[in-house]
Order: sequence, then structure tokens, then C-alpha cells
Amino acid sequence: MPLLRNLLVATALVAASAKDTGTSSDDLCMADDDNTFHLMWDPYASETGYFKIKECGDTVMPTIMMKRGVEYTFDQTDKSNWYHAVGFAYFADGAHNEVDELEPGITQSGSKCVDDMTCQAPMYFRDGDYVGGDYNNEKVPASGGEDFGLDVYEPEFFFASELWEESKYVAKLTLTDDKYDGDLFYFCHIHNKMSARIKQVDDDGKVLNEKDEPELGYEYQVPSDFDKKCGTYGTGDYQESSGKCDGPFICTEGDETDEMKAFGECLYAMDCAMEVGMQSILNNENPIVTFIHQMIPHHANAVNMAKALLKTNTLDDSVEEDADMLKIVMEIINVQNFQINQMQGYLAGGGYPPEESCDDPEPTGWSKKREPSKDCEWASEHLPQRCDVKGADGTLAKDSCPELAKKCK
Repeated sequence: MPLLRNLLVATALVAASAKDTGTSSDDLCMADDDNTFHLMWDPYASETGYFKIKECGDTVMPTIMMKRGVEYTFDQTDKSNWYHAVGFAYFADGAHNEVDELEPGITQSGSKCVDDMTCQAPMYFRDGDYVGGDYNNEKVPASGGEDFGLDVYEPEFFFASELWEESKYVAKLTLTDDKYDGDLFYFCHIHNKMSARIKQVDDDGKVLNEKDEPELGYEYQVPSDFDKKCGTYGTGDYQESSGKCDGPFICTEGDETDEMKAFGECLYAMDCAMEVGMQSILNNENPIVTFIHQMIPHHANAVNMAKALLKTNTLDDSVEEDADMLKIVMEIINVQNFQINQMQGYLAGGGYPPEESCDDPEPTGWSKKREPSKDCEWASEHLPQRCDVKGADGTLAKDSCPELAKKCK
């Protein structure tokens, strides 16, 4: 078996001998006997891929349990973790959403740990050596200090893969705040919407917070059956039978093998998805917005092409030429997905819609300025905060949405 298959589909092999766990808060995943979670990354599980954990079988983004006062290790030595530095936060997605992460000077319980920088936070290691400064939560209570190693750990996940693979990376975390019962999250510090829940439990394994709070804020992506076969994401509705594109994107000569026909069908669907996605409205205010609306589907297509090639299992990294191509494929998947996240952040930060398709119907009724999907129903979900949201027509939600007239007084 090529090493490639060992590396990127390791979780599937684990699942054959391990029961799936961590599927929900009623089925928590436990660390191994050494209190270690071995992280891996499945490129096919979503647009960006999702974390899996060896101890949790084949579950993507499993919900795990942690006891206070116990040091847990999050082992990222599996090569699939490149470009997926693990972080820890009080709310989903941490820095991606500009919400509180686990840091020496941050608490949710009002603890005085902020005064001496001893709040619960991870510690980051390379090749067994701590890459932080004075902070140390291996001891309970922790030693104070602002530098817990993240500023060294995360940037090294951007190194070229062959350089990154020369070292072994792990994070260690001990929960020390006995006044905070809420859930925590582990997440990818580089790609957004890759957060999973940590439930705190007592010495008997009883969950301290039975509700799943704070909220994750989004549903996990699930590839279509077609995408599962191709290794892609978001292409199932763009197969040739959909009639959405004229094509051809791939020309055939009639003597192709079944395997190559299937690969060609995958390529058609992803090319069609890109063609439709790039049919976007010219933004009259900012050319960067139009650039992004065009570039995101272009990048997504490159990612899908790379995943589809990877899925064929034809790349053998013991062969020099294949190893070079494998490096290119992995760089496309990880780097361009990161760039997609950056571009999405630009749109969100400027209040621009995530996409504007030429085929989108003209908005009817009131909607938020630059975000036609956010209508009166959206505004009514969080009152009174959204009463004064400005609409595309210049009016406020409370003045244009009849159902808000009384509620926003």
C-alpha cells in the first residue's frame, strides 16, 4: 500500500477496528490511557476537510471529554495535520470570529487568574521542547506568563511541508478553572469553521454542562453521495445530467476505462460548478469584491481537482515524480482553502454578500444592505438588536418589516 494512502486515509483504517465515538454529547470520546488525543485530518470530509481523532474512530470533528486538573496531549505528529494547527477557545472558531480563546490572561468566570496571567491555556511543543515562555499550566496552579507558545507553533504550520514534517508537534492542556462549567472548543487555527466541542466532566465522568452551550453556530458540511465518490465537495448538483452547463469540459474518444469515465464525470461536475459560480454580478463600488466573487469558485475548483486526483489513489510518494505531484496537490488543497477563508473574511468585514450570482432573483421586500438573504425574518430573530439595521433601500428593519412594528418600539 502506498504511504500516501496510509497518511491521508488513516482514519478509515482506524474505523475498521474502533467503534465510532464522539458523535454527540451523549457519546463522548475519551483520550487514550496516556490522556492523549491523536489528531488527524480527512481532506474529503468537507470543503476544507475536518479533524478526526484516532481514539474516536471515523467520526469527524468528534465531541471529546476532559477532566479538570488532568493534563491532556493533543498529538499532531500525523503528517496529515500540516496546515491545521490546533487551537482552543471558549467559543467556536476562536480568533476567526474574534471571540475569546484559552489564553493566560483570559477568563469567563471572573477569576483573578487574569492578574498574574495564570488562566487555563494550552502549551505548545515542538520535538518535545516547549516553545513558549514563562507560562506553565503543567503545574496546578499554573505559573504566570503571557507566552504559551502559539506565536511559534502556528506559524510553523505554514512552513513548506517537507520542512514541517521534520518536526513533531503537540499541544498540552490542563483545565484549571473550577468556576467555569461551560463547554470549550478545539479548532483549526488556520481554516475556519473547523471547531468541535469539548465537554468538561467530573471525576466520575458526569458532564458538568448538559446543554451544548455555547453554540457551535453552524452545521457541519456533509458531502453528497456523488462528492463522496469523487473526493470533492459541492459538485453533486452540477453533473452533466443537471443541464446547468453546455460543456463539454472533457472530450472523450469512446474507449475510456470505467475508472477514467468516472474521473471525467467528476471533472465535468466541478468545472460546471466553477462556470456557474463565476457568473457573478459586477460590483459597481469595489473591484476587489468582484475579484473575490470570481476567485472563490476558481479556487474551489482547484481544490476539488486536487482532491479528485488524490481520491484516485494513483499517487505513490515512494516514486519521486509522484511525490512531487503529491506535494503540489496538498499545497493546492490547504493553501487555496486558506486563501478562500481570507477572501470570505474580506467580504464579511466590508458587509458584502458572500456571492452575487447573475441568476439570483431580484430581492423582494426588505433586506439588509448588501446582504439580500438577510430579510425581515432574519431581523426578527434577534430583537431589539436588529431593529435599526439598515436595508438595501435605505430604510430600517423596524420601519419596513410589518412584524417588527410593535416589537421594536
